[in-house]
Amino acid sequence: MKAKTKRQFKKAVRSLHLYIGLCLGALWIVVAITGALITYHDEIDIWSNPGLYSVSRPSGASMDYDSVLAAAQRALPADYAAYRIAAPRAHDRAARVWSYHLPEKQPDLEAFVHPITSDVNGVREVDSHWIYTVYDLHHTLLAGTLGELVVGFSAFFLMSSLLLGLTLWWPQKGAWKFAFKVNPSGPWRRTNWQLHRVTGAVLVPILFMSAFTGAYMIFPDEFDAAVGAALPLDPVVYAEDVSPPTCERDVSLSLSEAAERAASVFAGGKALDLILPDNGGSLVTFSVMRPEDPRRMSGAQTNVSVDRKCGDVYHVVDVVTGAPGNVIGAWVFPLHNGEAFGTLGRFIICLSAVGFAGLIGTGVTHYIARRKKRA
Repeated sequence: MKAKTKRQFKKAVRSLHLYIGLCLGALWIVVAITGALITYHDEIDIWSNPGLYSVSRPSGASMDYDSVLAAAQRALPADYAAYRIAAPRAHDRAARVWSYHLPEKQPDLEAFVHPITSDVNGVREVDSHWIYTVYDLHHTLLAGTLGELVVGFSAFFLMSSLLLGLTLWWPQKGAWKFAFKVNPSGPWRRTNWQLHRVTGAVLVPILFMSAFTGAYMIFPDEFDAAVGAALPLDPVVYAEDVSPPTCERDVSLSLSEAAERAASVFAGGKALDLILPDNGGSLVTFSVMRPEDPRRMSGAQTNVSVDRKCGDVYHVVDVVTGAPGNVIGAWVFPLHNGEAFGTLGRFIICLSAVGFAGLIGTGVTHYIARRKKRA
């Protein structure tokens, strides 16, 4: 490429990178800061509501799903029906029981229940804590479907801007020793510019992954279609969408017995959340945590449905070790919030989100400084 052509190309790349950032920078800062906060949304909720979550529990004791459900139903209004039970993720936490208003005119409620003694710590509206408003701001800008689309398309622009910035940063041959240099004692404009370049180069892999996985979650059908065109992708069919076969025997498993049956399907499996049938049927679905599950903290992605009447495992949705396309889908959310790599992964995602906000700030500062210098 001739020198003149190189200069023209670099100028075009710089302009695109600049104007994408100027147009979407404010939105990206909102998404970045809210993303940093909701990386720890469970911890924030628990820390600010200890009376609801905290319990004293003997070691080794297992949760009794039946007693927890019965206690929650006694604490909830008579016109509410439970639809989900979440096992505590930590030893000293309460179980949570979600319920909906039968006429569907009131908001959903959740009861916090001791997993062993079945004492009820309290009842509140589902997602009523302020951190869930932050989550909605991150996901939809508090603007419903339209806001969700704006966030989703902005992720594609972010990926483009990151690649443009990487092109501008990429050192020439023999200049790699200066690629990550920041001189804090130099002129502030130069230091700011160096900080922008170096921060961007370091964060590109993480920010690109976050933008890609974020877009995937907002447009799951489109991404699944693209993945399915290249890799085997098994359709996910949930038990509640089909009718269970007729059964002659009547074992009548309790919920806790059904949880043990579901967990036994996989070596090292542990039943966590339970989805109750809304038609009063005998089919219940458990999420089962497995050692290889990429969602190491927030939940499990393998679902096992058990027919309590027959005592049989009726249906299994395995998105962890199934078809390659399903495995890719299973890693999207754990990569997005960092939990695929445990506590350190979440911390890196949180720190990168804050760094991204700073990256936008240094870029805007550089633009304003250059405008003033030219004036």
